[in-house]
Amino acid sequence: MKKVIYFSLLNCLTFTVFCQKGSYKQASILDIHCFINNFKISQKAYHFKQFNPGIGISFISGIIKSLDLQIQLNGSFPDSSFKRSNLQKNQLFLLTNDICLRARILPENKWIQPYVSFGSGTALYNNEYQVYLPFGTGMQLNYKGMFLLLTAQYHHTLNQSFNSGFYYSLGIAGAVGKKKKLNESRNVVSMKNVPVDKDQDGIPDDQDACPSEAGTLLLSGCPDTDGDGIIDSKDKCPKKFGLVKYSGCPIPDTDNDGLNDEQDLCPELPGSVAHKGCPFPDNDLDGISNNEDSCINLSGSKENFGCPFAPRKIVEQLETAAKRITFQTGRYKLSPKSFSVLDEVAGLLLSNPVIKIKIEGHTDDKGSKEMNKILSELRAKEVLLYLKGKGIQQFRLQAIGYGEIQPLVDNSSKEGQAKNRRVELKIMYE
Repeated sequence: MKKVIYFSLLNCLTFTVFCQKGSYKQASILDIHCFINNFKISQKAYHFKQFNPGIGISFISGIIKSLDLQIQLNGSFPDSSFKRSNLQKNQLFLLTNDICLRARILPENKWIQPYVSFGSGTALYNNEYQVYLPFGTGMQLNYKGMFLLLTAQYHHTLNQSFNSGFYYSLGIAGAVGKKKKLNESRNVVSMKNVPVDKDQDGIPDDQDACPSEAGTLLLSGCPDTDGDGIIDSKDKCPKKFGLVKYSGCPIPDTDNDGLNDEQDLCPELPGSVAHKGCPFPDNDLDGISNNEDSCINLSGSKENFGCPFAPRKIVEQLETAAKRITFQTGRYKLSPKSFSVLDEVAGLLLSNPVIKIKIEGHTDDKGSKEMNKILSELRAKEVLLYLKGKGIQQFRLQAIGYGEIQPLVDNSSKEGQAKNRRVELKIMYE
């Protein structure tokens, strides 16, 4: 009996030392629980009637974060607990005392706290004692300062007086202390020595040029929303990154041509990047810039892409000449009488160097469409080559064949077919 008492006192002493040395202390818990245990392992070890009921009390306190120390005292009336033949069969009181370490798995602020436990304990029964090692698992449920504890352990005995057995308990507990950091009084700072910082920017108000607005050290505590180094109160564009010379605003673009004024050679006239912000030049001063003017050295109209419209007289001369151009029957070779007509056309073009013409070839509907288109293209190109041979530049001439798809009249008569076999000379305004 004395040995059991000594061992129990040793458990209590260990518990006290751990709690005093711990750097962390959570609210202590006082637990009252009921339990069942068995100390006889056999084929019917888990049968309900072989488990012995009891009641106990335990005290739990944190020693370090996620690790608690628990000491408990239990009492029960087992039917039989050890093997000796001289044991009394009447119910005797079984007294146990153990100390365990509980390792919590989840953070302390969780309402559910699973844990594992292990430790050592002593038991007294019928003037016999044993030393056992308890280890197992459990669950602690927390709700507004109250706790529900469920524990399952295996008690392994270290002598032959008792058999090893299982232990299950269900208890309720309440907090008997407040969570606190040890030596926290050493960390208390006198409020008299704490500098006032209303805007919480880390700069004391007596050193802060803007004590009611959070700012930066570089600007003496004043704010700079756009981060351009200019305090908001002096920044005309507080939400746009800018320069000091423009009072905190970006470099302006007065003419809105996409180039800021510092890069724009013509800051008040919209222009292009290619001309460094200036408009395209207009050589003939017709109001149409060179990049859109097909006749940059001749004043013209916008409708005619910057070129002057050809006089009506020239248009009529070309139409008349085109009606006199003929070819050998069924071929694209020019007839001899067409040479003088084309000489007149060449002279007209040479005296009007800005005029460009399109030579169109047409046929009647005799023969296949494919053959007629080819024939019309060849005739138009034959005219182009003749004019080119008379000194007219290639870029002023364009030849195209339409075949039979653009007749002037019905092809049902020979007269109509003759009118549809033709070449047309049209002035190009593109």
